[in-house]
Amino acid sequence: MFRFATIAVMLCALSACGAPPGEGDKRAATLAAHPALTAAFLTGTTLKLFSPPVGTEYYYLAPDGRVVLAQPRRDRAMRGRWIIRPSNSFGAQLCLFIPGAREPLIADDAHREWNCASVDRLLPQADEIYDGDVLGLAGMTALPRQLPPRLNVPVAQALREIGRTSGLGPNKAVAFD
Repeated sequence: MFRFATIAVMLCALSACGAPPGEGDKRAATLAAHPALTAAFLTGTTLKLFSPPVGTEYYYLAPDGRVVLAQPRRDRAMRGRWIIRPSNSFGAQLCLFIPGAREPLIADDAHREWNCASVDRLLPQADEIYDGDVLGLAGMTALPRQLPPRLNVPVAQALREIGRTSGLGPNKAVAFD
C-alpha cells in the first residue's frame, strides 16, 4: 500500500517533531527553504524509506522527472512522476504522482493527484539516500522478488539478494541524522 506522504507525517507524530531541532533537522530545513537546492540534492537519487506498518520502500528519482517505486507485496515496479513543489506553509515539498497511489496528502487544484511530503520532515526520516539508480529500478518492470511487508531491508542487503555488487557511494541521508 502506498504511504509515502503519510510515512513522514506518522513518523513525525511518533518522534521528536515538537522537540528543538538538531543539526540534521536544521540542514533539512535549510534545504527545504530553497526548492532549487532541494531538486539538485534529490535529482538522480535512490531513497529508502521504512515504516513498521508498511515495510521498506525504494524510490528512484530520475533526472527527467520520472520516479520508480518498489514496495512490499508488489511484483512490479510502479512508475510515475516527481516534482519539487514550493509551499509557503511547509517549504519545499517532494511530490509524487504514481498511478495506483492512494489518498493524496495534499489536494489542491494544481496538484490534486500528487502525494506530497515536506522535505524538512521527510529527509530526516529517510534511512538511505544514494546518488544514482543503485538498485537498477529504472530498467526493471518485474521486480526480482517481492519486498517483505513490515521489514526494514537496507539497500546493501537488497543488492546482495538480487545478485548485484554493492558499489554504493556515500549515504547522503547521514547528513540529516
